[in-house]
Amino acid sequence: MATMNIVTTAPVAKGNWQVFLAGLLGAVCTHVKIPAVTYGEVTAHPGGAPSKITAPSGNIVYDDMTMKSVLAEGIPDTLLLWWKSIVNPLTGFGLPATAAYRPITVVHLNNSFLPLKTWVALIWPQKREWDELEGGSDDPSTVDMTFKVSYLYEV
Repeated sequence: MATMNIVTTAPVAKGNWQVFLAGLLGAVCTHVKIPAVTYGEVTAHPGGAPSKITAPSGNIVYDDMTMKSVLAEGIPDTLLLWWKSIVNPLTGFGLPATAAYRPITVVHLNNSFLPLKTWVALIWPQKREWDELEGGSDDPSTVDMTFKVSYLYEV
């Protein structure tokens, strides 16, 4: 019999974030929601004695990862280019996970742009939303992106 328990909830943070695709800076973000992780517990009976064992190698479920990416001159937009290559522009939804997985590294920076925490994840796009500044404004526009997560760990 398996049950699900929330083990950890990572931060939703404003601030300075950098997202790397294949080791190259892919985006600069102002908000990133690192997903909560749910581990499945299994009941085992080794030697006949009931016990509860956490099974981190199986039954792991991640919430969605969301990012608010800044689009402005001089800021890399590789993440958005990857997104556009996978997401259908008419529906706004992505390809199946197996066709769209990509490893990324997400780095949270302090106000001096020194790394505070780093996560590595395998993600694929789910949906995006543009802000009202898109198309014609001199101000940087932003895009909210939601990703499904296959795995995630803090480095």
